[in-house]
Amino acid sequence: MASPSYPTAMLGVALFCWLTWSGSALTLTAGLLLLLARPSTHFEAGQTLTIAGSERGLRSAKGLPLTSLQRGRRPRVCLDASGDALSSPGHAAVILVQQRDGLAWGGGAGLEQSERVGRRWRPVAPGEAPRAGVRYRVGSLYLRLD
Repeated sequence: MASPSYPTAMLGVALFCWLTWSGSALTLTAGLLLLLARPSTHFEAGQTLTIAGSERGLRSAKGLPLTSLQRGRRPRVCLDASGDALSSPGHAAVILVQQRDGLAWGGGAGLEQSERVGRRWRPVAPGEAPRAGVRYRVGSLYLRLD
């Protein structure tokens, strides 16, 4: 059996290289477009969290921007029982996470929400969206999202 001639063999190698390079370039371009087109999961600039040690203090305290409370690269706020921001959720009493569809309370046991009628507090489930202007508490830490 005769081997293929030199120009035919070179044409096969060139076609293989061209397909490999164009496929790689197409994959890289598609990956970059998907990365750039991904929805943003960063805190909005005007969102603030008011932190106080009592309900009365919550009325007079100024809100802190969520971006200033964020530690690390992930869009989340982790607070300990005294209201200090933490970098990891391991010892956090309250976790507020920015998801693609909005804010949500993360873990943190004992988070309660004030009901408008009466002075009752009800437990907040993880993943529940916080509401602006509503008072929340964990032990002696009071919060309000504005």
